[in-house]
Amino acid sequence: MNTQKFERSLMTILALAVVFFAVLVSFSYYQIHSILFNSIAELITIPLILILVFSLIFSIMRMVKRQGSNRIVTILLLSSSTVAVLVALTVMQMA
Repeated sequence: MNTQKFERSLMTILALAVVFFAVLVSFSYYQIHSILFNSIAELITIPLILILVFSLIFSIMRMVKRQGSNRIVTILLLSSSTVAVLVALTVMQMA
């Protein structure tokens, strides 16, 4: 498998995930009573969280093995910042 294509596709998916989570967080402040919207959002959220965790672990492993490139650093920054924002927003909404 070509790692450059894999890294490029992972960056694209992460960029889409960041946009999706930003929209989802902004919608969370409003009451949406659509069962269809909620079910579609849940179906998209679960795989994106799994991809987010995978990309975080993948980029950390590549950095530890000292095989980091600009793309790996970008993947690491995107995934870690998205995880940090999601955790912070979850804690804020629970309080």
